[in-house]
Amino acid sequence: MIHILEGTIFIDNSELFLKKIREISKDKNIVIQALDADKLAGREHLMFAIEKAMDSFKTGRNIANELAKEIMLYAAAHGR
Repeated sequence: MIHILEGTIFIDNSELFLKKIREISKDKNIVIQALDADKLAGREHLMFAIEKAMDSFKTGRNIANELAKEIMLYAAAHGR
């Protein structure tokens, strides 16, 4: 199941923010990826990246060692 949450946040300490995301991901056994919406071309762009990343792990074609990182790679490369 995929849930997309939107919002505006201000991060004072990026290391602490990333640490908290990793802790929540591990504790809840979920994948969390935070992306800058200004760098995305909409919901379809994000869904494309998520689906491609998930597929790459299923087929063993993933580049990254974590799904969250693979999502980021596909989001960054989409349309290029």
